[in-house]
Amino acid sequence: SVLPLPVASSDILLNDVTPSFLDRTLSILDRLPPLETHKIALLYANATVGAGGDEATVLNSAQGSDGYVRLQQSLGSLIPLSDLGTTPFSGGLDTDEGTDGEFALVWTGGGALVLFHTPTLMPQGLNNRKRHVGNDFVHVVYAEAGVKYDVGTISGSFGLVTIIVTPYAGTDHVKIEVNVLQQSKSKSKSKEREREAGGGADSTSGSGAG
Repeated sequence: SVLPLPVASSDILLNDVTPSFLDRTLSILDRLPPLETHKIALLYANATVGAGGDEATVLNSAQGSDGYVRLQQSLGSLIPLSDLGTTPFSGGLDTDEGTDGEFALVWTGGGALVLFHTPTLMPQGLNNRKRHVGNDFVHVVYAEAGVKYDVGTISGSFGLVTIIVTPYAGTDHVKIEVNVLQQSKSKSKSKEREREAGGGADSTSGSGAG
């Protein structure tokens, strides 16, 4: 036979639950995201970015090429930031005053939500752009053909993984280079592989975005 599990008496439980304790517990529960959440930077680098890296140029990008837009569309959907204000996770973006723009690039699936900090969707000005991008551990960079993107372009203590997507001129293929910074050895590893641009970008971060 199956024996019932011992349960503490309701009197003891009720004695521990005061109105203020219940209010605090419910307020914390309301702020817990129902999904596993991640935030990733999505950057655009064109020919104006020097070989040694140019942080201001990358962060100030107002728009990207058709290839960049296709990559953006393959990574997620544009969601009004005002809609994110009603959810427990906005990736630190301003959902009330519009200081971070009108839309955010978001991917959801498999119990996860990935929000992309995308400077080309933000108003001009470095302060907010650097504050968001500079605190992301993963940077996805669309670098135009011929651009040698420096993984140290965005300064700071984060950006431990940089995924560089570069199109092959005159084709529908891109090269994907994954640079993982090993802090203990100050080295990076690179992996490259080709794929068709229309197939969505792969990610090694475990988020499943693509």
